Amino acid sequence: MLPVYESNGRIARQIDQYQFDLETQVRIEREILQAQESAPSMYSDKVSKRARDAWEERLWQNMEAHRHFHVRDQDEMVSDRPGRKLHSVQFVAMLNTLSRRRWILHPFAIRGMRGLRVSRGGAEPRYIMALDDGVMPEWSRLDVDDHGLVKKLAARGWRAVLLTLLDQSLVTEAEILKLFGFASGVSGALFRKYLFEHRNRTFADGERWKEMNRTRPNERYAQ
Repeated sequence: MLPVYESNGRIARQIDQYQFDLETQVRIEREILQAQESAPSMYSDKVSKRARDAWEERLWQNMEAHRHFHVRDQDEMVSDRPGRKLHSVQFVAMLNTLSRRRWILHPFAIRGMRGLRVSRGGAEPRYIMALDDGVMPEWSRLDVDDHGLVKKLAARGWRAVLLTLLDQSLVTEAEILKLFGFASGVSGALFRKYLFEHRNRTFADGERWKEMNRTRPNERYAQ
């Protein structure tokens, strides 16, 4: 532990000598806190700010170093976007208005999720995916750690479920639009982007897509 009789300048010099890895960050903050609590009159705000700034700089560097582990469009999915909520039973009931398909929701939930199956043309129902049990948000949300790495899928939005069904050719764009409406506004931009990619079989990334999305905010589905 740093001696409580050390001067502010001495503490600052010792801070500068550290290579701020994660373990050192924790140790420095703990020792400085102990020094501050033991002799607050000998501790200045300047040293505290230097320690905090160094820790924040190191945290930022770690986040940048791990950025290549981020999932695509992660920044949008970690935010709590407003949206229209649907109950899972209501969602499946809406799907069952489609012809030649029978959607079946499992009668029980496991860890807050309920399985979804579909039967086409009277065939044996097959499992598709799991839905959030109960009320489903419109947009998915990710939980991330201090380095910005994904910890878990906190909520699976019903729009994400529709994209999975679309990818598996179980529904069409026109059916999505008819049943669930157009995904408008800033919150719906990511969904519109994925529909654009599915429709055109190309990635919509970079400045070209940003410009297209800016100049055509009310882009409609292909007829």
